[in-house]
Amino acid sequence: MNTFIFGAVVAIVVAAPPVPMDGKSLIDLIESLQPQLEDFRCEFEGTEVYKTDEAKKELKLKEDGLADSFGGVFVWKTNGDTYLSTYYREELEGKVLHERIAVRVAKHEAERDSGYEDDPVGQGVIDDPDFLTTDRTGSFGSIFLFDKVRRHVSNPNFHCVVSSDSTSGRHLAMLTFSFKNIGKPYLRYWMDLKRGGHGVREEVYQDGDALQARVDVKLASFRVGDADVWMPISGVIEDHTAEKDGKVIHPEEPTSIETVYIIHGTLEFNKHPGPKTFTIAYKPGTPISDNIRKLKSEFGRQKTSPLPTRAEATAMLNEQVRQAEEQRKELLAGSPARDAIAWSSWLIPAFGGAALVGSVVLLIRRGRG
Repeated sequence: MNTFIFGAVVAIVVAAPPVPMDGKSLIDLIESLQPQLEDFRCEFEGTEVYKTDEAKKELKLKEDGLADSFGGVFVWKTNGDTYLSTYYREELEGKVLHERIAVRVAKHEAERDSGYEDDPVGQGVIDDPDFLTTDRTGSFGSIFLFDKVRRHVSNPNFHCVVSSDSTSGRHLAMLTFSFKNIGKPYLRYWMDLKRGGHGVREEVYQDGDALQARVDVKLASFRVGDADVWMPISGVIEDHTAEKDGKVIHPEEPTSIETVYIIHGTLEFNKHPGPKTFTIAYKPGTPISDNIRKLKSEFGRQKTSPLPTRAEATAMLNEQVRQAEEQRKELLAGSPARDAIAWSSWLIPAFGGAALVGSVVLLIRRGRG
């Protein structure tokens, strides 16, 4: 877009209700609103609470419904590279879980690792950043709506319509996303172009009209150099999904509420993190927050379970192969159809392979320890 024309559009849109434009043009506009923002880092914390008696009973929660309390570190660059480290205190398990996610946009990959300190084997995975994201429970990414919108706009499966709307007396740009082969609204975002273009609300729908989830975000301004930079500082995520008589329903009152907020004094701008920051191996250092330090300490004190010896691992493998062979014989004896016999004969390498992989991983992990 011509620089003069683009500048004029910025002035018009910020001063008045958003003019109609496509999603890509709106993203370009938002990225231009705060050129002084290159990257940021913060510590955050929050809780997840279930509200219904049914959920509390099913999840064996206390009367307050608290399922998780969490805290962590979030690092982000304007190109979308992101690092997330979260410690979750899980009330049901009585343990602290540590999850790390690193998103590298230029390489189009995202990396995740999670587990308890006493896990013999962690859960590591590398995936497409369109699917493995920091938009999840216990993450500042769940209230950093601009990142979500930018990702959805570039998704070829979505159709995006940009219009104007007003909430609490503010003129906002509203983006409505629907799947191209369905047409019904699936997602809506309200972006405040007078305050950095950040999202202040997200809504998720079922069948185009039933509210499934809602996110409300509070913004604040911070001085960066000679300019003010707007940022999300807290958010409330409501889930409106429940089950009744074996069917999924969407009640008006939220069934669970998650709160996320930046810990005061931890937000830093333009520290220019290098490539190593956006890897699972990155260590963010000692947290400023007392609560996060406590979570990290609890995680480290969890007792490590003894790993199996080579003989124990071999015995486990032999036992699983024996069980798989017995299941194969039972299927052969009870199946009158030839295709069923062919299918059952495939079970032995599947079961045996799974057991072998598990045992080998345990032994390799033991050797490295």
